[in-house]
Amino acid sequence: MADIGAGVYTAWKMYQIYKIVRRIITVIVAIQKTFEEISKAVKKIGEDVDAVKKLLHDPEMPHIPSVTAPAKSHFS
Repeated sequence: MADIGAGVYTAWKMYQIYKIVRRIITVIVAIQKTFEEISKAVKKIGEDVDAVKKLLHDPEMPHIPSVTAPAKSHFS
């Protein structure tokens, strides 16, 4: 009888460990997906910034001196 009790207890403990490991893996997968989404968003933002820089330096783009000229101090 003691062997059966020990086997049931061991199985129950293994199940508890399995549930904990499963939760940890679920969290790791969620973190990985979030990291991938953030990486894609950062890459897209970088591409958008590069596109804006390219447009600002495009010779065919209308020139707005007040935006592209160096800032002047009004206190000098």
